[in-house]
Amino acid sequence: MKEITRREFLHKAGKTFVGVAAFAAVPTLTGCGQETKVPEATTAATELSSEEQSTTAIENNVTDNIPAIRLPLEWHELDKKEVQARVYEQWFKLGGCGAAVFDGFLGVLAEKYGYPYNQFPQEIGFLGHSGYTCGSYCGALGGATLAISLFIPKDNQDDVLKELQAWYTSTVLPIYDGEYDDVHTTAPSVNCVDSLGTWMSAAGVEERKDPRRKSRCAALSADVAAKTIELINIFYGIEKPAEAENAVTETGNNDYIGTAKGIEGDIQVKVTVDGGKISDVKVISHNETPNIGTKAIDTIPEKFIGLATPEEIDSVDAVSGATITSNALKEAVKDALSQIK
Repeated sequence: MKEITRREFLHKAGKTFVGVAAFAAVPTLTGCGQETKVPEATTAATELSSEEQSTTAIENNVTDNIPAIRLPLEWHELDKKEVQARVYEQWFKLGGCGAAVFDGFLGVLAEKYGYPYNQFPQEIGFLGHSGYTCGSYCGALGGATLAISLFIPKDNQDDVLKELQAWYTSTVLPIYDGEYDDVHTTAPSVNCVDSLGTWMSAAGVEERKDPRRKSRCAALSADVAAKTIELINIFYGIEKPAEAENAVTETGNNDYIGTAKGIEGDIQVKVTVDGGKISDVKVISHNETPNIGTKAIDTIPEKFIGLATPEEIDSVDAVSGATITSNALKEAVKDALSQIK
């Protein structure tokens, strides 16, 4: 069979479509089987000869008068809560985490802005389910990886993805409140078999078809999508990293600053001492997980009031489900008291 060059192919195709304003209909992210028309060809293009159309198409990277998609795509800020809710729901409709996370980006953008976001079918991330069918790379991360490759310049993609993966393996998940919200774990690796296996062991779930397992994976997918949005926002200057948002704290003569390592980074507290005893404790910065670590952040500090010694501080009961954060708060308070001379 004789091979033809792309130029020859376009030349032959040009003869067929001379004078025709071509449209392309493709399945959109807003629903399988729906059709969306790509922007109409310009009048000037239809007046060219087939040879001129072919040459112009090659030079401008345009085929059949349809603008080629160039990366990175323009980024539009997305509502994280809206995307989380969509991803959780789509997990059940699209058959898994990869497709659901990818749709959380392109589905919303397709509905709001149309082309070029509507040129990506919903199912593009489907193979991410079950760790790409073999328990390997988490499909939710796979869907996010696809999104990063579309919206972040090539030279910066590695850094953004590594940040996402580091978060995934150091954060107690899921955070999103699904139908079941009783067990939260930290993945020992980015692989599905490790992430899900750790959770199933902690939850006492033995079968993947268990509705609790499905809800957990859907909620985790929602979390991955939200974190990816945050990282892309930070890259484009829409959001500031959490550390940059911490305000400078003023201290008085009886105030002392203490720091300790929490599950999501440093926890910093300001301890006020009056008459040799703690009169107030304020958490001035932290990155603990919402609804998990923050349960300790919200309740533990007041329990330190009236205490004076490290032994008394250690005796404060930890918050169930937030032991690491509770202990970090104790260490931060003791660090503050150690500065008293």
